[in-house]
Amino acid sequence: MEERRLPPHLRRTQQQQPINREPEQPVQQAPVQQRQANGYQQPQHENHQQQYNTQQQYVGQQQHPQQQPYQPQQQFPPQQVEQQRKPTKIDVDQIPRPYIKSEESILYQQFSTAPAPLYHPPSVHQFYQTFDEGNCGPRYMRSSVYAIGNEPSILQQTEIPFGIVVQPLMEPSLFESDLPQVEFTNEPLRCQRCKAYVSPYFQFGQGGNIYVCNICKMKNQVPPDYYCVLGQGNQRGDKFQRDELNKGSYEIIAPTSYIKKEIKNNLILFCIELTQISVAKGLYSQVISSLQSILDTIPYPNKTDIAFITFDSKIQFYNIPKNLTGEPQIIVVSEIDEANVPLPPEKLFLNIETDRDKIDYMLEKLSKFGETITQQANQLVSVGTVLSNAVQLMQPRSGRILYFGCSAPRYGIGKLPQKPTDTKLFGTDQEKLFYQPNDQAYVKLGQTCLRNHISVDLFIANDENFELATVSPVSNITGGSIYFYPHYNQQINGTELHYALYRNLTRAYAYDLIMTVRTSPGIILFDYYTGSGKISVRDLELSSLNSDQSIAIMLKQEEKIMDPEAYIQYALLFTNQQGQRVIRVFNLQLQVVNKNSGNNAWHNIFKTGDVDCIATLLSRKNLPNIMVQSIKQIRQSLFESVVNILHAYRKYCSSNSPAGQLILPEAIKILPLYLQTLSKRDLLKYGNVRIDNRIFEIHLVLTQSMHFLNNFFYPKLFPIHDVSTQVVADKYYVGTMTDDEKTVLPHNVATTIDKIKSDGIYILDTSQFIYIYVGQNVNQSLLMNLFGVNSFAELNSIELFTKIDTDYSTKVQNIIESLQQIRGGTYVPVRVVRQNSPQASLVQSKLVEDEQQLEKSYADYLCELHGAIQNKGGV
Repeated sequence: MEERRLPPHLRRTQQQQPINREPEQPVQQAPVQQRQANGYQQPQHENHQQQYNTQQQYVGQQQHPQQQPYQPQQQFPPQQVEQQRKPTKIDVDQIPRPYIKSEESILYQQFSTAPAPLYHPPSVHQFYQTFDEGNCGPRYMRSSVYAIGNEPSILQQTEIPFGIVVQPLMEPSLFESDLPQVEFTNEPLRCQRCKAYVSPYFQFGQGGNIYVCNICKMKNQVPPDYYCVLGQGNQRGDKFQRDELNKGSYEIIAPTSYIKKEIKNNLILFCIELTQISVAKGLYSQVISSLQSILDTIPYPNKTDIAFITFDSKIQFYNIPKNLTGEPQIIVVSEIDEANVPLPPEKLFLNIETDRDKIDYMLEKLSKFGETITQQANQLVSVGTVLSNAVQLMQPRSGRILYFGCSAPRYGIGKLPQKPTDTKLFGTDQEKLFYQPNDQAYVKLGQTCLRNHISVDLFIANDENFELATVSPVSNITGGSIYFYPHYNQQINGTELHYALYRNLTRAYAYDLIMTVRTSPGIILFDYYTGSGKISVRDLELSSLNSDQSIAIMLKQEEKIMDPEAYIQYALLFTNQQGQRVIRVFNLQLQVVNKNSGNNAWHNIFKTGDVDCIATLLSRKNLPNIMVQSIKQIRQSLFESVVNILHAYRKYCSSNSPAGQLILPEAIKILPLYLQTLSKRDLLKYGNVRIDNRIFEIHLVLTQSMHFLNNFFYPKLFPIHDVSTQVVADKYYVGTMTDDEKTVLPHNVATTIDKIKSDGIYILDTSQFIYIYVGQNVNQSLLMNLFGVNSFAELNSIELFTKIDTDYSTKVQNIIESLQQIRGGTYVPVRVVRQNSPQASLVQSKLVEDEQQLEKSYADYLCELHGAIQNKGGV
């Protein structure tokens, strides 16, 4: 398996924070040997329905360490939600929201994936350690529900979208095992009819000579080289010696029959803008210096070849001389209307391991070229021409193009005229024209890249409109990533760009990949959702996929299911960075509930709902419609989806509840919060939002992991001014390291201005950024021990947090590193913001529970939902 590395900014603390489920009783850490079939189950109640038939308007509230115990008999009529600021009317602390408890960051739940009735994994924001005992772990794959009805109408009536979200290359935490790798003597064991791969759910019989496919129920002959005698319960004697027979997720080393073409080294082509503006901004020098320092950490250097081209209004290729004391031959291509590569790939690409001296030479020369750049008037850049030449250079081999640019496409292939944004169109039906490609050149180029298994990553640092709506398809179609730095400032963004590039070059990748989903009869694969939006194919192909990306897959139940279980198998065939062709297989068993069994089938489906998966599916289903619908229509569609789900719960699970109550299903009670916050982000905010910002945020929601999206949906707010007085588990202070090298995190509070005090210091984690927000009345000793300054006014010169040699500053740094590690070690910029500073409004815009301009507060939004549910009637 591939070696796992922590980036330099996290290498001091060698741990990945596990995450824990939120039971209603304090978490207790159980020994591994005492784990049950499912190490975590939702708290069971003698009468689960009675739990919701209360006089409390908001139900299923999680208990928070510093809150009063939840009082289910307290009544908050809907009309009182509008008075959320008045404590005599409603206590907004009782509204459901995701909490992180300090105890959970060190006492985390051991979660077994063994199938169990009403199986339900921990939520994304919780702390847990996965033990694969049959089902694929939730870090790799989540289902929107883990129970479905025997009849299609049951699931349809819940209004919950049916689908899965998969993060196939997720890097396991340091507390969990790597994905096991399996190699068969001949061909992988598969069903001869539906082609499903062997799984723990294959049933063996007739003395071990046949196996029954759990997907299509066909009987297959066991090959002689796979035969094993059966023991008690018709279990193979080698069941627990073969990972494919007892693990829900595993990887197969593909046999030669799966290799259709010769596998060569991975290619990475760096296309770097060399203009006066890119040099002046610092972008050019930052890319070169970062590459010089990152080369030693790129995995499998012997399997990776790299090359460089620079560009302004022309494109420069570099032929390195045999004698490295001389100057490189610079071949300039001035043709802008078509691709014209002057040298073959073997002249330009260098192996990181064997040609390291040449690479160092070339980077040093490129650095000096940036120092001698001169001011040039009307310096136009042809983005399309550069990318077209890059694609032609890489053919017929596969690989990745990394494009670094500041200038919009105003020249050559795919050029776009510069024109001011017609702000009168915002808020009208014509606004959607802003988000449609103005030129199909980049769509066609993306399709060419896809056919040739080439992906494109865009690093964009510009001040004007870059036309991301037009250019981004070249990345989205191929499975690439987009990095966007509006108003790039070297002092602030340089470190951010460095670590983004570090992560880009060191994380796991799949190349030349194809994926598919196999399901039990009665369930069909409906659509995939990628950066390009909806793709309706049976087998999805992408040029590349990385460990930070996820794919949403919509399913549909069309027919009655007679068996008590249904199955989903996800399979991904790809070439890894070692040059191996491998197959990743993820298996999931769903319970089939029968409405005639005496239990409430609808209630059981709701009990197994996965709120992060549901929110992701609904977001990815609606956001791509921005090219054909208005912002208002998309927001309304999301709102109606929540209304329909909650109305269905009331109708089928809580019809006897008084009309004055808003009933929220326990498992998905924070779904309204997650989806309402999208309306407060640039991607769905009303008003004159910068078009590139909107396109970029939509790209993030369509491609990023659910760990990233969890804080994107609901930023977490942590008080840190009192960490030195908070003791957890009677032993550890918040921010310190435990004996087994876990960081004790502070508890989070509601993400609202009401929780921020002028004498406090807070961390706000939005996934894109971590902000340290400092109140204007903070004690001077805190400022000195955290920042090394004597007064609040001196913070004016500090924009980025740097740890100093004090106990308090070390604790805060530990917390920040732990928050970064939760998302796989991805670097998150840490910015310092003072109360009442110009940047303070940016932080306040992330306080998503508050009323913001045209947007309702969270409490008022719940009131609006309640009214819409009542208006649907029929309950």
